[in-house]
Amino acid sequence: MSRTPFHVLIAGGGLGGLCLAQGLKKAGVSVAVYERDRTPSDRLQGYRIHIEPQGSRALHECLPPHLFDAYVATAGSGGNGHRIVTEQLKQIAFFGAPSATATVPPQERDYAVSRIALRELLLSGLDEIVHFDKAFVSYEETPEGKVIAHFANGTSATGDLLVGADGAHSRVFAQAFPNATRRETGVGAIMGKILLTPEVRSLLIPGRLDGATTILGPSGYGMFLALFDRSGAAPTKVSPDADPAALDLLLDGASDYLFWALVARNTKAPFSADPQDMSGADLQAAVRRIVESWHPTLRQFVRNADAATIISRALRTSQPIKDWGATRVTFLGDAIHSMPPTRGIGGNTALRDASLLCAKLTDASRGEVPLLRAVHAYEAEMRTYGFKAVRDSLQAMNMIVAENRFLYTAMLKMAGAFS
Repeated sequence: MSRTPFHVLIAGGGLGGLCLAQGLKKAGVSVAVYERDRTPSDRLQGYRIHIEPQGSRALHECLPPHLFDAYVATAGSGGNGHRIVTEQLKQIAFFGAPSATATVPPQERDYAVSRIALRELLLSGLDEIVHFDKAFVSYEETPEGKVIAHFANGTSATGDLLVGADGAHSRVFAQAFPNATRRETGVGAIMGKILLTPEVRSLLIPGRLDGATTILGPSGYGMFLALFDRSGAAPTKVSPDADPAALDLLLDGASDYLFWALVARNTKAPFSADPQDMSGADLQAAVRRIVESWHPTLRQFVRNADAATIISRALRTSQPIKDWGATRVTFLGDAIHSMPPTRGIGGNTALRDASLLCAKLTDASRGEVPLLRAVHAYEAEMRTYGFKAVRDSLQAMNMIVAENRFLYTAMLKMAGAFS
């Protein structure tokens, strides 16, 4: 069957955009990524990410075997499931992870992954494909069926398809849908990290705090805990020009840690100032006051967190977009379906997007389907599961901040929300 050559432009070199680039390269489809960062080592910060089986499957499909093997080797355990407990650590519900067994193949497992390590891995072998210091500004579609992307430095690139993979504040999406907005949920989170020292490890109560845990506290306050433990995993490696001093607790380095996030409606926040403007130490003091009647272990996690890691974040979400008709511009990840992090599936959904879009474009490159029909098929499927992920994340958020925590838990158990 004869190939139908075309060139794909990807705006954004995050996890989803790079996963798509890897998959298209593997399939022999011409692709170029344009990233606003000036160098590969600019993005050395952020929290780690929990990769669920859908994300692992996407990476397995898109990466060459040696890179997927490296992904597995450098990842930590994703835990054995998700627990919901009270602020006194009494279990309300447990949703086991079927993938947490040795007999499950690597592409079907959960992992805890350093964002730095995963991005470095996804950049591997893409030196000629990823172009840095290319902040996307606008695009135009030509009568000849091409799309031209324009960048802040005055350069441009021409292709047959533009993929907006430039995050929740996507400029590609903003041009395509100028009237669409991200919705304020009225909920905020304060997040911090604590090193997994021997002392902290001794506090991890088996069957309560040895995996992902949602704490339903009183009066509409909730908390989420996750372990990022790479004990026994291969060392994380970063690019030669990265600053080794930056690879610490603050910048998601090699150290294992516990992550916590206090979640509440903005009306519950006991702040005299905008939490976005408060220091880590002031945020920590506020959280300590909120949890002063909670289990001593939880209070100690908050007390011992490094104040430099503590940040505040307003939770926002995208609005569903109906079928817009396939064009030379499409989207993946947070650019189209951003969601609050309360289900931990945003990154996984972006990887799923990348794998699905790669498969559809590969079919088009083989002449099995016209390009725009392939794009439409991708968008139809992506909208269904992508906006379901948004709804699931909002449902989990509402559970965490609910005044009647047990009613929400019963509803989620019936729906199998964490299964």
